[in-house]
Amino acid sequence: MNDFGIGMAMVISSTAAYVSDISKKEDIETAIGTLSTIMDIGQTIGPILGGYILIVFSFGGVFLMVGAVLLTSALIFSIIN
Repeated sequence: MNDFGIGMAMVISSTAAYVSDISKKEDIETAIGTLSTIMDIGQTIGPILGGYILIVFSFGGVFLMVGAVLLTSALIFSIIN
């Protein structure tokens, strides 16, 4: 079984539910549409940027870049919350 697929299924369904919970009743459609747009952009740009990083820095550079993005995101969320 693919662990990545299971993780994506859990995160995507819970993210949409969370967005609908924190949105005002009259803004739910806009919030879900915005969430879907952000996810589509990320799913399109991520592999393209990953490919360019792979060409320039090999697989080590890709893992380093993903780790840096995750660490930066974690720090931002820990500061905000």
